[in-house]
Amino acid sequence: MQGNGLKARLGKHRNALGTRTGFDQLEERLCYSVTVISSPIASGQELKIVGDAAADTINILDEGNGNVTVTGESGNLLGAADNVSVIRVNSKGGADVVSYTLANPLAHVEKLFFNLGAGADQLSIDLSAGIDGANLHVTANGEAGADTISATLGDLATAKAILELNGDEGADIITVSGAPNVSADSVLKVTLSGNEGKDAIATALSGTYLGKVVVNVEGGKGVDTISTTLTAQAESTGKLRALARGGKGIDNVTLNVIDETIVEEVSTLEVLNAKIIDRPGTDALTFTDNVKVVTGKKA
Repeated sequence: MQGNGLKARLGKHRNALGTRTGFDQLEERLCYSVTVISSPIASGQELKIVGDAAADTINILDEGNGNVTVTGESGNLLGAADNVSVIRVNSKGGADVVSYTLANPLAHVEKLFFNLGAGADQLSIDLSAGIDGANLHVTANGEAGADTISATLGDLATAKAILELNGDEGADIITVSGAPNVSADSVLKVTLSGNEGKDAIATALSGTYLGKVVVNVEGGKGVDTISTTLTAQAESTGKLRALARGGKGIDNVTLNVIDETIVEEVSTLEVLNAKIIDRPGTDALTFTDNVKVVTGKKA
């Protein structure tokens, strides 16, 4: 199915022989809500998944080798493509439920874009299978509505992973977790932003960090709750940087960096730089001794 301009709609698809599958006319009339289009680009195939104003369910299964399948709420096939390097999801209005699952370690360069549109949407990103010898860039925008966005991370081996999750408008919940081991030639960068509204942002990562790990969290406008816990397991020798910023409003900010490499008060990490920025000086702060707190207008 490479480069064939595949277009499929919910409840309307073809089998391997190219014939229509057995849906009655009533089912067809009721199920037009998600469109999947595969188009050739320089790096392979771009898979565009577009919802509508209703509450859509979109499940994306990525085999890690370029093969991607998209199904709906009941498991019905919406579309599929090979050699996929870019996935763009625009679920539009409605309380949508979107999931992306990496079934095997990612072995090629890939970019993921999620725009959830208006409504109380849910997005789950499962990267626990890890990345092996490839780069991944994930961007998600909740847009208007009280959205829930979650991501689970896995190991990085000779890889670079950039994760950018933005709640945008509304009281959003953003969660990032996992036990990613990061090899010496790998980079993990996580950027989380609540933007507007009363947001809750939680990060809990633990692993052996031989490469570079960067975590930046900002609440934005509103009374936000930020909770970040990073654990560098024994034998970590890489670079760990963390920044937490509440933004405008009286926020609750927690930044705990647990360094399990310390032996006789000496860390084996090449760099450990953890900081909370409390510009108004009014946030409620919780932090470990290795975290620096900066306050004032110049922060």
